[in-house]
Amino acid sequence: MEPASNRALQLFDSLQEYINVYIPKNDKDLGGTKSYEAMKKYLKNPHKLKAELHFLCSSAHLFTKVTGFFQKSEPLIHRLYSELHSLVTTLSGRVCKPGTIQNCSLESVFDDENLLPVSSIICSDDVSKELTLSKVSNGCSCCFTQYLRLRCLLNLNLRKSMGEKKIRYYDS
Repeated sequence: MEPASNRALQLFDSLQEYINVYIPKNDKDLGGTKSYEAMKKYLKNPHKLKAELHFLCSSAHLFTKVTGFFQKSEPLIHRLYSELHSLVTTLSGRVCKPGTIQNCSLESVFDDENLLPVSSIICSDDVSKELTLSKVSNGCSCCFTQYLRLRCLLNLNLRKSMGEKKIRYYDS
C-alpha cells in the first residue's frame, strides 16, 4: 500500500490531467462509469486527497517496518509481543486520549470514549500542509480528522459484529 500511495503522490498532477482532461476527450465510455465519477469527485479537492494519501503512507510505513523486522532467518517469536505492543501504542496514539493504551484492555482501546475529540487529532506535517492548502473552508481539516476517527469506530464495530474472540496475551 505504501509504494502505491507514494507513486500516486509522485504522479498526482499527471493523474489529475488524465482524469480531468484525457478521459473526457478520448474515452467517452469510461467517462460515464461509476468509478470514473468517484475519481472525479475525489479530485474536486486535491489537497484533501493528497492529505489522505500522505496519511496512508505514514500509517502503512508503520506496518511495513514491523513486517520487515520479522522477515529474517532467525526466530523472532520472543519479540512478537513487544513489536505488536509498540505498533498498537503508536497507532492508538494518533487518535486516542493519552494513557488509553496503558489504562484499558486492547479490546476497548478504540471505543468511542477513548478517542480524542476531532479537533485534537494531530497529523503529520505533510497531511497538515495539504489540509492548509485546501480550498475547502475550515471544515476540511475537521472533516478529514472526523474521517480518521470514524474509521477507528467502524473497524471496532466490524470486529465486534463478527463476534471476534478476545485477544489474549501471555507474558512468560
